Amino acid sequence: DGRIDDILYARLEQAMAEAENARCEALQEAARLGKAAKNSIEATHRAKVSESLYDEELKKRKEIE
Repeated sequence: DGRIDDILYARLEQAMAEAENARCEALQEAARLGKAAKNSIEATHRAKVSESLYDEELKKRKEIE
């Protein structure tokens, strides 16, 4: 029956649309995670640089004393 085919086709289209939406959401989430990882690495680098500068300053102060 053509009516059943139409119903099945509509369900297929809906499933395909949901799959595409899920794929887009997954790509967006991957991009967010990538950005968060990059930010974390940059923050860790800045913290290490700050720690190094602090250690150097501390060393200089001890040499002056």
